[in-house]
Amino acid sequence: MNIRFLYSRLKNLIVKPERAWEIINRESRPLSYMQASYFFPMITLASLAALTGSLLFIHGGLTYVYPIFLGVRYFLFFLLLTYLTAFVFNEATSAMDLGKDFTRAFKVIGFSMAPLFICMTVSLLFESLLFINLLALYGLYLFWCGVEEMVAPPEHKRIPLMVSSVVAFAILYILIHWVLNKVILDIIYFNLFR
Repeated sequence: MNIRFLYSRLKNLIVKPERAWEIINRESRPLSYMQASYFFPMITLASLAALTGSLLFIHGGLTYVYPIFLGVRYFLFFLLLTYLTAFVFNEATSAMDLGKDFTRAFKVIGFSMAPLFICMTVSLLFESLLFINLLALYGLYLFWCGVEEMVAPPEHKRIPLMVSSVVAFAILYILIHWVLNKVILDIIYFNLFR
């Protein structure tokens, strides 16, 4: 893990997104480097925030195993959400004759989710700051900039690509959250540890 890379990438995405996307588009780093230096540290940090926040501010009647399940649930949630959204985005670009490259799709989706990772980390650690998740909508702007730089769709394909990707993200967000709540918390935790 390269902490300097993680910090500079997050800072540039938030402060100078157009410049950050130019750099991302030009660099030839493999997907594994992005995963090890950005993606897995971010989802691990958010998962640890969920675990710590739940441990510090645990709800009455829940055992101390609950925060571990919550941390695992959020790790799986971010993992599945990012990979599945990147898969859908990759298929959408392929269907619109804009090329098919999963590494490019994963970079666009993964880096666009930076505000979501940061906001969720804060709100999972301190539940009373839930309103901060509204700032994650900045990810839509990052996504727009990323699509323009990385995919460069023609004008008539830009809006359909954006709309289909955002709708797919929203559906996957709700669906994955619901399934993981049912499986990890309702079925496993509440049946075995309550």
